[in-house]
Amino acid sequence: MGVENRLQAILDGRERLLAGLKRLPAPSNAGKTSYVQKLVQETQPWLKAGRPFGIIGPLVSIYHPIFANFLDLLACPDNRLDPDVLTQQLVEASSMFYPNEGVRQHEINRQLSNLLGINIAPMTLPDWSSNDGLVSVRCPKIDQDAAPVFLEYKAEADRVSTEPCMQAAFGYARYYLNHSEKLLDYCCCPSFTLAITGPTLQVSAVVLVDDMLVQELTLPLIDRISSPLFQILQECRRARCSVKVCGPSQTQGRELEAHVIRSRD
Repeated sequence: MGVENRLQAILDGRERLLAGLKRLPAPSNAGKTSYVQKLVQETQPWLKAGRPFGIIGPLVSIYHPIFANFLDLLACPDNRLDPDVLTQQLVEASSMFYPNEGVRQHEINRQLSNLLGINIAPMTLPDWSSNDGLVSVRCPKIDQDAAPVFLEYKAEADRVSTEPCMQAAFGYARYYLNHSEKLLDYCCCPSFTLAITGPTLQVSAVVLVDDMLVQELTLPLIDRISSPLFQILQECRRARCSVKVCGPSQTQGRELEAHVIRSRD
């Protein structure tokens, strides 16, 4: 296959991807386990959802070194842990019952902002799709907003078996299609999703190339201060610390990368 044919195949794949994403229902419905399985297995060959070392899709770290850096930080025993008091406050906030989801969202965003040291705000798009939290960074050279972290919160696993990380990933897709589509011409828009379900935390990676690739970087980590599973607690704190390091640093190279058309980062 010649260079022109390969380029056309990439462009055709991108058009197929964008058309498929635009047909998706709201993230809260698209993120249901049954719907994701249907997309992967039957109707949408452009979606690749799998674990980092699974057989579905390539390793997500090939698209941007920030994902490999996250896993290195997560595995490093010398990684500086977050203060116990902030972790405990976040666990308490995410495990409480609230009068409505707006109050819950505000409180967890506030606690998580304190823990990670970065500003987190809820995301609502013109089509009313939303994520519970978003880290946004402006790219003035191309007049677009990049979002390195998307967040989704659940009090507990709900009756329709929605996967919070997948719900956040589909919110990510809606964000770039409706708010920052120009960035898709410059890079694969690598982002983290952070799902907090009660006292558990899970981090995934998502990119948009000729496929939408979503992969877990961690399994759900139990984060209870009183838990006897100290090693799991350590891993969970390292995960939060790794997001704290990787989230902001991920955007430092965007200004340079933005001038390389169709870069895979």
